[in-house]
Amino acid sequence: MRRVAILAVLIGVECIHLLSLLFPHSTHIKHIIGATSDSWIRWWAIANARCNLACEQSKEVE
Repeated sequence: MRRVAILAVLIGVECIHLLSLLFPHSTHIKHIIGATSDSWIRWWAIANARCNLACEQSKEVE
């Protein structure tokens, strides 16, 4: 699950980077990029916390 989360974040970051290169002067794209970046950061924090919790729980079972 952690590998999938990392891959999803990397793909999202590359898409955001590509958009900023394609439309460097678009304020609409800049707003989308800003909102998307905040969403990715929140999503990454939640995914990371869930993964850490699952790892801790699996260690307790063993």
